[in-house]
Order: sequence, then C-alpha cells, then structure tokens
Amino acid sequence: MVNIFASISTLTGYFTSGVANIATKLNTPRSIQTNLASTASVNFDGTANITPGVSGTLPVGNGGTGATTFTSGQFLKGNGTGAVTTQALATVATSGSYNDLSNQPSIPTLPNMAFGTLTGATPSVTTNYNYTFTPSSNFTLSASGLSIGYIYYIKISTPATAYTFALASSVTNPRNLPLTLTASKITDVVGIATAANTLEIVSITTAP
Repeated sequence: MVNIFASISTLTGYFTSGVANIATKLNTPRSIQTNLASTASVNFDGTANITPGVSGTLPVGNGGTGATTFTSGQFLKGNGTGAVTTQALATVATSGSYNDLSNQPSIPTLPNMAFGTLTGATPSVTTNYNYTFTPSSNFTLSASGLSIGYIYYIKISTPATAYTFALASSVTNPRNLPLTLTASKITDVVGIATAANTLEIVSITTAP
C-alpha cells in the first residue's frame, strides 16, 4: 500500500512557499552574452549569468568567411558562396618593375636605325628606315617594298654641283612641298609608307 503522506512530504521539499524551487532560480533576471573569443560551452541553471563561447565556422551565406585561418601577409579574395580565400600580391605590386609583370603585352622591336646608302640616278627607298644619299647627277627618288605605317628618313649630302630632284610615281608629295629646289639645297626628306610601294613625303628640310 502506497504511503500517500510520505510522498507528499517528499514533494514538499521541491517547493518554497508554494513555488517550485527551480522556478525560483529563474525568477531573478540573468544575462547571456556570447564570448566570440571562447569555444567553451556553459551550463545554465538560472542561478548566475553565463558567457558561452562559439564553435564551428560561420559560412559566407550567414555573414561569415567560411574559413578558419588565412595566410599571413596576403589579401582576402572572394569565392562566390564558398569560403573566402587569400592571395599573395604579385611581385610587381611592390617592385614596380615591368619585368615582374605577368601577361606582359608584346612590345614591338624597334627597326634597324642604322643608315643605308642610296646610289644611282633612281635611288630607291626599300627595307631600311634611314638613308644617306650623295647625288652625282640629276635623280628621281623611288620606293618599293616598304613597311606600311613606318617613317623613312633620307639624309641628302650636299654635292658640289646642284642637281635636279624629281619623284617617281611611287613617291607622292600631297602637301606640294617645294621640290623645285636643287639637291644642293635639300638636306633631309622624311616620308611615311602609306602602302607597300608608296612613300608619302611629309617634310623637307633645306639648307640656308
């Protein structure tokens, strides 16, 4: 037979003034503040304030980085919804040297700047870009096999005799520069290749 009075006596130990002892613990306000520098777990029974730590890695989707460590000295690099990664600075970022640049653009090689020599009554500007010419008779300047867009320079040495300077059909003078002067007065001729076989004169220098 169950002793009802003994059971009631036992239950009475769980109450104070008719209120459950557990509820009494929770009757006093307590604070719960997360310590982001801690990974410790804390039990809570209502008798004191608690400061639990954290565990796990907060993903990018929830405002975190998704990573637990980063390489020192590198910058952060987004990875979509994946964990943030790091990447080292390119050497050129600190050296400033073109030689340290990756995917360098192709820089064309400068053409041969050495002077070639033109001779004959019909001197022809061809594959070189600089020429010297000392006329020994009346002459007609021509051109062939040029590199389109390149500048050609002809330095005319002044002879003892004045000779007539004429142009072949491959050399144009759209600016009507004064070619009626004799070769003894013209010292420099500059032209640009507008076609493989067309040299357009852009400037003429004359001696005083």
